[in-house]
Amino acid sequence: MKALDTPIKSGNAMADAILSSKMSLAQAHGIDVRVDAHIPIKLRISELDLCCVLGNLFDNAIEANDGLPEADRMIRVYMDMKGTQLYISFTNASSGGKQRKVGGASAPPNQTRGTVSGWSTSTRSSRLRAAT
Repeated sequence: MKALDTPIKSGNAMADAILSSKMSLAQAHGIDVRVDAHIPIKLRISELDLCCVLGNLFDNAIEANDGLPEADRMIRVYMDMKGTQLYISFTNASSGGKQRKVGGASAPPNQTRGTVSGWSTSTRSSRLRAAT
């Protein structure tokens, strides 16, 4: 496995470890990955829960890129605090499945993008919701 060009330094060591590991895995699958993450050291959710969510989102994004030509494969991750909430956004290419509308028509499979965002850390019942 090749080393990452730039190690992830979000500010949270546990999140950095899972993001770095999954980024390496995605790159081994020929996926162009960009991560921009800014996370406080201490969150109101457990680091284990955060790592489970990040790992699952990354695994789903990697799987969604299967079947695409290598030039079309991509995953973009953005994480930052929005007030008291941790905002997580994953955008990825997809080879099929549900397609979003682009200008009133379904996008071709190689232009389909999936985005999931909105991890709330401000309440006890944190939830993840899909962006529309």
